[in-house]
Amino acid sequence: MNIEPIFPQAIIGQEKLNLNNEEIIKIISNEEFSSIEENVYVSKNYQIFKKLNYLKEHILLKSTEYIREKLNYDVYLQESSSWVVKTLPTGRTNASHNHGNCFLSGVFYPKGNEGFSITFFKNVFETWRPKPLINNLFNCEKITLKILEDNTLILFPSSLYHRIDPNLSKDIRFSIAFNLIPKGEIGENDSKIYYK
Repeated sequence: MNIEPIFPQAIIGQEKLNLNNEEIIKIISNEEFSSIEENVYVSKNYQIFKKLNYLKEHILLKSTEYIREKLNYDVYLQESSSWVVKTLPTGRTNASHNHGNCFLSGVFYPKGNEGFSITFFKNVFETWRPKPLINNLFNCEKITLKILEDNTLILFPSSLYHRIDPNLSKDIRFSIAFNLIPKGEIGENDSKIYYK
């Protein structure tokens, strides 16, 4: 019997950008932060790309490739918001979340480490959940991606639930999160809309 995935969620993991991560860390570490959980802080600046225009351009380029060449959508994207998350060793958030009013979201990790990860959750929870013999893409409820490489970019649909995993390293984990929205015309017929 053939098994085909229907309505899969597409993400890009472990995409490495060729950037000076030390320069990025120097810029973002000087931001003002507010605590959101124990040992987890978020920048007060929700437009961090204004200070990192070259990173924004790289991310918009990769996002366009993802949307137009992989998913085959006729749409271009623009930034909606961007911010820094600083997670100290042992810091984590328990709550999974998604990003409303956005089309595509992502996170950029300037430094990789065996102790860094992000977890994504299945959006549809079945009423029957037998124990899997072996976890695979068809029966799992969550997927954890390790952030092993410096300059790692992960893109995902904004509706996909995810969580800031514990920082299991001895280093401060910096990440730059962002949301993207359509630019220009999107949709068809009576559902067409134009974003400036």
